[in-house]
Amino acid sequence: MKIYILFLFLIIANYTFADEPRVECLFKSENQKFTLQCAENNKWLLKDEKREALYSITENNYSSMSIFISNDGNNIVVINDFVEGHRIAQKTALAFYYKGELKREYKLTDLIEDTTNVALSIWHTTWCLEDFGFEASDSVFSIATYEFNEIRFSTFTGEILQNKKPEPFDNNTLIVRGNFQIANGTKEPKMSVTKYIYGEKQVNDTIIFNTCHFGEGNWTNKILMIKNGIDVTPIRFRKYMF
Repeated sequence: MKIYILFLFLIIANYTFADEPRVECLFKSENQKFTLQCAENNKWLLKDEKREALYSITENNYSSMSIFISNDGNNIVVINDFVEGHRIAQKTALAFYYKGELKREYKLTDLIEDTTNVALSIWHTTWCLEDFGFEASDSVFSIATYEFNEIRFSTFTGEILQNKKPEPFDNNTLIVRGNFQIANGTKEPKMSVTKYIYGEKQVNDTIIFNTCHFGEGNWTNKILMIKNGIDVTPIRFRKYMF
């Protein structure tokens, strides 16, 4: 009995530590010239390379999020990429600051259509791929959601510049999650659909499709973009999708 209790305790402890809160109180621009750090009075203080304070922003549980600072220090983007808890309807997803002024803020429900299109751990929710960040000029911030939406924002205003699904998506494309099996080198498995992200419901919730991206075995909870019976899932989503 003691051995059983110890074994159970170790399992619980492993899950607990695997999903600990994330706390970060210091962020730097890519060129290392600007630093944003937790300060007193519920503020985050931005300093330049001479350690001179330029401006501050108000704390809003940002220590559990990811913060990006442009290389000129003017633009700050906060992304809630590891949401605490599973009740996400009113949670902040993104906040855009320009020279310390909040320009635009988005709730998660502003950016995802179906709140079940997320990934859940014991105490956190993720809703976007892990390759978010500034584009080359720092004037644009880009993300991609689990709904296959690629969204680009102006870092000066926070306005959405582009929100679309990737090529070769069109209205006849399916985006689905499901399970399938590949055996004896077949290239046309039959997927049992468990979730429709985009597209019409299929007969008996099954799809026969052509793919060259999977080897033999049982594949579960895979999200694919299928067009004209062919797996056309973009590399970006194959690499980062849960």
